[in-house]
Amino acid sequence: MNHDEALREMATERYLLGELENDARDAYEEHLFSCELCAADLRSAQTFVDGARIELCSMPLKEEHRPASWLSRFASPWLLGPALAACLLLLAVQFLVLRPRLEQQVAEAQTPAFLSSLALAGGSARGTKTVEVVAPKNGAFLLEVDIPAETRFSGYRCVLYAPTGDEFWTGDLSQDQAQDTVSLRVPVARTAAGVNVLVVEGVVKATGEEIVLARHPFELTIHDKG
Repeated sequence: MNHDEALREMATERYLLGELENDARDAYEEHLFSCELCAADLRSAQTFVDGARIELCSMPLKEEHRPASWLSRFASPWLLGPALAACLLLLAVQFLVLRPRLEQQVAEAQTPAFLSSLALAGGSARGTKTVEVVAPKNGAFLLEVDIPAETRFSGYRCVLYAPTGDEFWTGDLSQDQAQDTVSLRVPVARTAAGVNVLVVEGVVKATGEEIVLARHPFELTIHDKG
């Protein structure tokens, strides 16, 4: 599990709620050792929840001297306690995890930054020489791609493969877009260090068949600065 997967699957929230299955829980716990952001989110939310539980447990229970109605039974602290704890947990997740993440993402999107750029030209269906791009751990990089446009295609598809061979992004292009060099911004968190591959496919007009036109392998090196 990487950071992007943890965000997409709301792993921190589900971990605190006990909703992660065994394999997913193990993958998330392993991810915590390498991701400072998720570890900080988990510590903040857990601290809040632990404090709320202590306060709930210290609340005195009033004795009832008259027969309890069905409504009073429903409003019993024994029932309201767990419900209130769940509400506090959701509030903790919202204010201590989701809101800081959103603010961070907005700030990053509004802050100018230098991006490493890699031009991917030529290429063939069998692949080309592997080139290198260097990018910061929490940043992004640009891929400049020339699409080998042909009239027999109705459009084009670009597919990014991680070093593991797993497909992690797909994007479609029209004929008009393919006439110019295409710029593709790739967040480092979406992939991993190692040899990634960008595959360019053409979609045949008549049949819809996808034909591989070019493979562009590139080695991503990630540094901690920036």
